[in-house]
Amino acid sequence: MKSFLLTTSAIVALSFMPAHVAVAQDAQTLVVGTDVDAGTLDPRLTRDTTASRTADLIYSGLVHITPALEPVPDSAESWENPDPQTFIFKLRPDLKFSDGSPLTADDVVFTYTTLIDPDFNAPARALYTPISAVEAVDPQTVKFTLSAPYAPLLSYLDVGIVPGAPVEGGADLALNPVGAGPMKLVSWNRGSEITLEANANYWRGAPEIENVTIKIIGDNSARAWAFEAGDLDVIQSPLSPQDIERLKADDRFGNVITAGLGVNYLNFNTKDPLLSDPKMR
Repeated sequence: MKSFLLTTSAIVALSFMPAHVAVAQDAQTLVVGTDVDAGTLDPRLTRDTTASRTADLIYSGLVHITPALEPVPDSAESWENPDPQTFIFKLRPDLKFSDGSPLTADDVVFTYTTLIDPDFNAPARALYTPISAVEAVDPQTVKFTLSAPYAPLLSYLDVGIVPGAPVEGGADLALNPVGAGPMKLVSWNRGSEITLEANANYWRGAPEIENVTIKIIGDNSARAWAFEAGDLDVIQSPLSPQDIERLKADDRFGNVITAGLGVNYLNFNTKDPLLSDPKMR
């Protein structure tokens, strides 16, 4: 089952969880406190940490990226790299989306064809532009052809595979996601909480935890207080420094600190007359 303790996009990410106390609701439910609501549950369009974390549970990619940043098989059971510009992936047999429909090579082709389509305007499209073609060799085999050798490709193939036919027919994955990951959406109360339940069609089998509730608590200190009160099982940074120190000193709780993969940057509005001049920038 995919890890629930995913890190936030920051230089340092911190998660707290109970060390020796009962979970907030019951043994089959995990309650996670986060700071922002998801913007979309379409994995091709995610821009925020909550959307990315939630999509990672709902969808399954060709590969999964481990905490050591190594790509390991997920929906693809194996792959080969016959030359520097070709990758061939073999899908696991009998893959299914959470609605019971089959996941095939055509869905992989659809997912990546839309990702690299400029008109689709995927936020991460630049990561996939070296892909010149994606082809379904047969229902379980997908061939990627690159315009040039591209070493990071495998690291970016964890994006969730979406069902092509329903989307082409008008299905809105942003609000009603259908994936092949360990969990599936039950309800989404915007600005309040996202409720997930185990996906019995997951290729590994239904996960041990039956339910996940992601509660959106924007105030950092309020999120820490909810955790201390037993209303949350896991909280993630950002947290206020005083709350971090207090929770770290409490032996009822464990914590995990990981390096973040985020990028801090400053945007320039180049349409502004002053900032349109490269010398000024």
